[in-house]
Amino acid sequence: MSTITVERLPYAAMDPGSQLSDALYYLKQQHEFLEADLLELQMLARGIGASGSRNSLKTDLNQLKVRAERFLKFFQQYQQDEQETLFPIVDLYTGDKMGPTAVMKQEYNMAVHNLRLFFQAFKEDSHTLDPLCAKRSVSHVLQSCFILLEHMRKEKEWVFPLAEQMLTDIEQFYS
Repeated sequence: MSTITVERLPYAAMDPGSQLSDALYYLKQQHEFLEADLLELQMLARGIGASGSRNSLKTDLNQLKVRAERFLKFFQQYQQDEQETLFPIVDLYTGDKMGPTAVMKQEYNMAVHNLRLFFQAFKEDSHTLDPLCAKRSVSHVLQSCFILLEHMRKEKEWVFPLAEQMLTDIEQFYS
């Protein structure tokens, strides 16, 4: 999994423009890595059971579980950063706490729920290696991927451009 390390910035000590600018830069970088990892996870999930071999199925499911756990850990940190830095400012700017950011939070919760369903099914069914059970389990990962790809599209097409517009407005206000 691709990751970058960025030290936490003392946001409370900064002006809103600096806070937003730094948060936006950081989240955009993380977004690229997340999206690439998500697409890899989706490809891996789609390939489960393709060979028809029970040994291959076991190996593939184990690999998917490890990748899904790593992805979930990374995505949860990203989402926490987004909800602490970007979403409150966007909500303040739009004056709408029940709008797109609320929907995006629900998407996040649904995706995490689906990944947890996969982990639970993997734990319960890993000893049987039934291809039908495996496909059912993997469908939870694929559903999470679908939800999160839509979530990330919204970030790219709505949240990030709005945040950039907010930065422009802040710069114009202070100049």
